[in-house]
Amino acid sequence: MFQDNVSPVNLIYILSSGHSGSTLTDLLLGSHSCVESVGEIFKLSSYLSDSSNIPNKNRICTCGTLIDHCQYWQSVKTKLSPSVIKKINVFGDNFTKHNYQLIKTILDISGKSIFVDSSKSIPRLENFLRSNLFVIQIIHLIRDGRAVGFSSKSKYQRILSELEEVNQNLFLRIKYKLLDRKYKKYNFYSTIRDWSYFNLKCHKKFGHLPNYHLLRYEDLVSSPENTINEILQKWNLIFEPSQLEFYKFKHHNISGNRMRMKPNQTIKQDIKYLEKLSFWEWWIGTVLAKNELEYFGYSLKRY
Repeated sequence: MFQDNVSPVNLIYILSSGHSGSTLTDLLLGSHSCVESVGEIFKLSSYLSDSSNIPNKNRICTCGTLIDHCQYWQSVKTKLSPSVIKKINVFGDNFTKHNYQLIKTILDISGKSIFVDSSKSIPRLENFLRSNLFVIQIIHLIRDGRAVGFSSKSKYQRILSELEEVNQNLFLRIKYKLLDRKYKKYNFYSTIRDWSYFNLKCHKKFGHLPNYHLLRYEDLVSSPENTINEILQKWNLIFEPSQLEFYKFKHHNISGNRMRMKPNQTIKQDIKYLEKLSFWEWWIGTVLAKNELEYFGYSLKRY
């Protein structure tokens, strides 16, 4: 059998809600000399598959080049069969085999020994845990649910505003209407309810495991060296000061927050939600997630 002939790969798996700082965490970890990260790897087929429905001009690697022109990803592509790339997130009998082949290939190309997957998905992690092909450290990354709700709200407002500016185009007008419906579904309060459900589920499902590590975004940005070092100690590694300047490294992440493309970044907490949420948004959001906020150590007060 396939599993009998291979050694397991080392995997750090980031589990989180959207807008919780997974891209920053990924980049910080991936800037270590022994750790490789490529972002939300479950989306690989959308970027690397010949049958991708994403326009080529939009398939951009964090290194700044198009995926089709990125030597790193083209090296990965040439070493894997098209079926592995296309079915990297298809759950079934070959899921762990395909992901093992992908991760092992990336580690071989990068020359590193630990891989970071910031896909954030519970089912994906569950499949990894059922396999002997991976030595896994679970990073449950969490951020104040009200900040997550505000970020989600801001994102959709920005998208809708951009589309409204070019609303004379019929196609864009239809797209605007569809996104408008999506925004109404995933508004501030809906996001907070989803945040509560997701993070409590993660903690109850995985919190008892010895390889589980809870990381608060707020602790990460206030003390990145200490929090990242806690993760690295599991692998008998120590924090490298150069990791704080993650933007100076050439990364090959796919998807994720736009900050992955920005130069000269300062690690600091985004506190706009404290200033910009209305009185009612703050308190209704707090009431909706009161138990979960307290459970994960967040204050119910604004200041």
